[in-house]
Amino acid sequence: MNNTDPSPATVFTVCVPRSIQNELDLVLSPIETILAIDQVHEQLPALHRPAPRQPGSQKAGGWSRLHHGRFGWLDIGFTYAQLGSRLVIVNLWPDRLWGSPDRSKAGGVVIRDDSAERYGR
Repeated sequence: MNNTDPSPATVFTVCVPRSIQNELDLVLSPIETILAIDQVHEQLPALHRPAPRQPGSQKAGGWSRLHHGRFGWLDIGFTYAQLGSRLVIVNLWPDRLWGSPDRSKAGGVVIRDDSAERYGR
């Protein structure tokens, strides 16, 4: 197993850098930011599907593949990269830029709002 090709049994961890948390703080309330980050940590590892490794595709100094997701309860999308067993959020963007007016047809992962189930609200 190399650094970017985990085995099927790999357990992924999510990294949300402070700069991304700060961006969320600018557009969400403090509790919404906490919920969004919590939901990414809980749901993204189960939703992420690594691309199959192609022979000879990994080169020293090569680029990591970028993946896309969005929050089903917010108009915010995100870009993330798989670095070994870590899923690192690298960018946020307005969901209207997703490219599909019908969200059900848009690709990538969708983080759903499960706070009502989890926190009884």
